[in-house]
Amino acid sequence: PDHPILSVSIVTTHANDEFHHLHDRMPLMLLEKEQIRRWMDEEPFDQAQMEQFARPPAGDELKALLVSSKVGNVANQGPELITPVSDSIDG
Repeated sequence: PDHPILSVSIVTTHANDEFHHLHDRMPLMLLEKEQIRRWMDEEPFDQAQMEQFARPPAGDELKALLVSSKVGNVANQGPELITPVSDSIDG
């Protein structure tokens, strides 16, 4: 097309130790400005560079919280869906 196409992608990597019990994959997170700049660069990655990006984030950068089972139904909406029912996934 002769116009920009707006799109989004979620790139995943293997889950870290903190989240592996929930799922074997997790979002790839670019947490540093240099990572973001390099990701947006038009130059292709070599294998070593891609392996640096493919590492899951450290366990302390994310926190799993137990939320209502209503989250699993797309008909449910509202801020209460992200209110934790416990301080951690372990209860």
